[in-house]
Amino acid sequence: MTALHYSLIAICAAALPISAGQPLLKTADWQSLPLPTPPAPKTITAIPFLTDLPTDVDAMVQQIRSEGVSFEFVTYPNGGPPKLPSTGALCFTQTHVVAVLEGRQTPGYELLEHAFPKEDAHIWGDDNFEIFVDPFLSRTDYIHFIVNPRGDVFDQRCLIKRVPDPKAADPSDTITKTVQDATYNSGATVPVMKEQDRWAAVFQLPYTAFGLEAPPVGQVWGLNVCHTNRENAELSQWQATPGGRGFHQPLLFRALRFGKQVSGPKGVISLAHLGGGGNRAVAEVNNPHRAATVTWTAALTDTDGETISRATGVFAAPTGNSTHGVDFRAPFSLRGRCRIAIELSTEGKTFAYSVRNVDVGPTISLAIPLDQIYTTDSTILGTLRLELGELALGGMGTPIVLELAGGSLSRTSRFTRPQGNILQLGLNPQGLPPGNYTLRATYGNIASCEQRFTVIPAPFDF
Repeated sequence: MTALHYSLIAICAAALPISAGQPLLKTADWQSLPLPTPPAPKTITAIPFLTDLPTDVDAMVQQIRSEGVSFEFVTYPNGGPPKLPSTGALCFTQTHVVAVLEGRQTPGYELLEHAFPKEDAHIWGDDNFEIFVDPFLSRTDYIHFIVNPRGDVFDQRCLIKRVPDPKAADPSDTITKTVQDATYNSGATVPVMKEQDRWAAVFQLPYTAFGLEAPPVGQVWGLNVCHTNRENAELSQWQATPGGRGFHQPLLFRALRFGKQVSGPKGVISLAHLGGGGNRAVAEVNNPHRAATVTWTAALTDTDGETISRATGVFAAPTGNSTHGVDFRAPFSLRGRCRIAIELSTEGKTFAYSVRNVDVGPTISLAIPLDQIYTTDSTILGTLRLELGELALGGMGTPIVLELAGGSLSRTSRFTRPQGNILQLGLNPQGLPPGNYTLRATYGNIASCEQRFTVIPAPFDF
């Protein structure tokens, strides 16, 4: 056979699809990665409801000290007794959460305080108190306040979110990051008192700062308070927060209940996934009394508090323990930080409330760590991630298709439905000649994504 014959055979072979008999995937491992569940508090402190607090600050402080829940500070970060003690007292009214915070000083010490032309975080350089409030114990979304002896207030919203770990080989690995919004304005008022051997701040935080019109009676929030004493450079807190994140550790905040535990049904709400399409939360209800009709509300909002979707419904809660689905929908265009708040009530009284702050990514996404593959590689590892609701993940009729294309080559793999929200995949590179390739993933006709990589000749192909 002549050289010309060999050339013609090679040209014809290159023009033929060379994927025949070669599957796209070597491995496909579906996994279900649920949303992290905030840990339940070990202890809960009930704070009292007080009516008709006096408007005079001195009289108000005396009443809250006498009738509120009192506590002492411990040093940061080891939890020992401070050299100059600090104390506090808490209560709630029809319109506000109120905290009286008092710090001791050496008689004659001149408190460090500065006047700033506008609200400024540098207020922390003064003698100051800080208060951290986590509405409904989300463990990820909290409000941070600072007040100096002038009564000047700095407040900001803080969000703890999960972001991809830039140092991890696995694209699905994440780390925590705190995002702060200093444009937030709570409307809090903080009158202060100064005496020879102490100063005190009276935090009055309106419920409207948390999107509420009435006190959340029976509900559990997270809270911590801190004192920076510039006289002896001492830091103290109600709840010590050791570790590298300083005061900003909502997982360690104290758990507070507004009033005594409400009698009647009790509920626990869980949510495994949040994403586009149908979502389902699970409500576990313990009803010690006769059967009751429970009304539920699921409200999905963005970071500005604008409603994305809202659903309501009812279910019958028999005597004893029962489990119920709370179904709501979210648009497939849902992206970024959002909040899902689910409320259970009976006879007009809320008995269970859940707030989750979730960062939602694209409906479908691919991650292949390497963009250059050698011809000798045995497997190309990657991850496919779905941001879908629980019902969409378990639904039928919405297939997922993976297609690899490059030159005259095409390989396809199809899944009739998701079997989890994470697919750890191993692409089969056997028979792939050097060149550029595109891996495309589609979720029905709803969403798609793609990633490119290059196959290059191995430097040492033995």
